Amino acid sequence: MHKSCIFFMAYNIPSGPIGQMNSGGGPMRTKKQPNILQAIAGAFIGVLLVLGSPVAMWMAGSQHRAKDFQVAQQVDLDTVASGYVTFRGAPELVTKTAKTCFDSDCIYEHESVERLETKQSLECSKDIKQDEMTRILYQDGSEYNDETGETVPCYQVERDSWVVKTEHVIANDVMVGSFTITPNERAEYLETVETIDETEFDLNDKAIARSVYTTFRTPDMLLVAGESSDGRVVMPEKRTYVFSQYDHPLTLQKLRDIDKESRMILWLVTFAMIFIGYSMIFGPIQSLARIALHIPGLAPVGRAIAQGSRAMIGVLSFILAVVTWAIVWFFVTIIQVWWLGLIVVVLLGLLGWWLSKRKK
Repeated sequence: MHKSCIFFMAYNIPSGPIGQMNSGGGPMRTKKQPNILQAIAGAFIGVLLVLGSPVAMWMAGSQHRAKDFQVAQQVDLDTVASGYVTFRGAPELVTKTAKTCFDSDCIYEHESVERLETKQSLECSKDIKQDEMTRILYQDGSEYNDETGETVPCYQVERDSWVVKTEHVIANDVMVGSFTITPNERAEYLETVETIDETEFDLNDKAIARSVYTTFRTPDMLLVAGESSDGRVVMPEKRTYVFSQYDHPLTLQKLRDIDKESRMILWLVTFAMIFIGYSMIFGPIQSLARIALHIPGLAPVGRAIAQGSRAMIGVLSFILAVVTWAIVWFFVTIIQVWWLGLIVVVLLGLLGWWLSKRKK
């Protein structure tokens, strides 16, 4: 009987005042919910997210690595061509200026010096899982959600994370035929190799400092697409700078894959901005619905109203997000792809002419 009472206090609706000690040790807390003023402020932020979503959509439609590479002029290694060119040949490092990389000879290498930092925080959830980077220290009370009627345990949790302290870059000039190429951090490197070098350990032999190297090794055959002038190849102002260990067709395919992946990610970012934006815009509705929770004798009804409003806002935000995303995608696409926009204008003109003729 005694154990049943303890279980009820820890995992059901609390009967005592906030701050009362519970069976897990520590206080019983009430989950903080945004008040009406905070919800109204959030609604303004939601409007900004929806209005800003076309920017992310525009970025999604502006992925141009493969298009740039396709228009690069393919030239021979023994010519001194100018402009945006591409060529392929056996590379040789310019030994006078070459710096030693961690992972063999390389054209480009990025070093990220990181240190393991540990932070302790209070987390209230039934789904905290321990792993190599996460440790539950002890239970510290519980948290009650007056909107759902659910009580969950709270824990003091330690989480490790690698924090970047400094970064270093090695960019070695390389010669291919009559061209001297200068690498750049913003170039596309196909493919790089990541190497982790653990440099410091604690008393338990756990790594607490490391260097992460991202390296573009010197290949047997190097393909480059860049801006050439008097035999010197550098980063173009607007087009993509490409370093590849593959031939021309495979390089083009990999750049298309990168463009596709970036486009998909930005499409998802656009949808997330719109969905979260609408959810925040409707936030004051849920805050008003939660008022019923504090009316004596109406807590069960208020809980149903609050949960219903949350579900309604979620469904409505999702539907509006889908519709808005499609509209934004349509108009951004017809603006970016001029010939598609021209077709739409012509079709709309023909539709207007047909409707006017039908009325006559």
